[in-house]
Amino acid sequence: MKKQIYTIPFDEAQREYFNNETFRETLHNGCFIYAESSFVLNSDKYIVRDDTEYALTDYARSHLDECALPFDEIEIIKYSGSATRGAEGQDAAIEIRRSTTFASHRQAKVMLDDIKRIRKAAIEQFEIQAAHQKTCWQRIYEIVTGKGTKSAGMFKLKTDLSDRVYNRAKNNYNSMPDIKTIVTIAAAYDLDLSTTEELLKLAGHSFSTVSKEHDCYRFIIMFMYGRSMNEKNSLLADEGFDPLGTKPQGK
Repeated sequence: MKKQIYTIPFDEAQREYFNNETFRETLHNGCFIYAESSFVLNSDKYIVRDDTEYALTDYARSHLDECALPFDEIEIIKYSGSATRGAEGQDAAIEIRRSTTFASHRQAKVMLDDIKRIRKAAIEQFEIQAAHQKTCWQRIYEIVTGKGTKSAGMFKLKTDLSDRVYNRAKNNYNSMPDIKTIVTIAAAYDLDLSTTEELLKLAGHSFSTVSKEHDCYRFIIMFMYGRSMNEKNSLLADEGFDPLGTKPQGK
């Protein structure tokens, strides 16, 4: 039995992300937020945000078919012993298994076509403004101080990066940070994908489309908002990668 749904538990979403290339590429557009077990378009119409989590608006909860990615839930019923479907009076064990997969059908594709157009326009706008942007270190310092970090000690406690990284941001060091340093800061301060990609571009980097480690980084940035660094690093450990922020980084 198969039915279309708009919610998926976090552990199943994580598994689907790493196993389903189409789903992964869809999310890499950076236009969806995981909130209340749904992948919902990142718009004030559908999402509200506080310091610890995202939540759906009342409108979004009533219109998931408009704003959330669809999934196919497949229910498999297994009968053991001599019982068969429809038999009565049999002493048998019944096992019900449910499998949830991304439904990459017409509804999702129409939604994604609109998103790609918006995403392309945003990228073009960024490139036009790039010449007038601050350096990566300047943006990092602006971001972390704007979030209340006023000293190297506070920064180290938040990110588990060294004092040197904070001082490089403060003094606009002439060599840019590496990808892992930027991702560590983004994860520690719950930056969104757009801001993270801005920092990467300012440092001359970008996420690879063929790196599973970078897929993990994107998943953490996009869908682990409000979770602890321990939880984020546990995901990396589960996938066989080193944790974020555990040693001095940045060149």
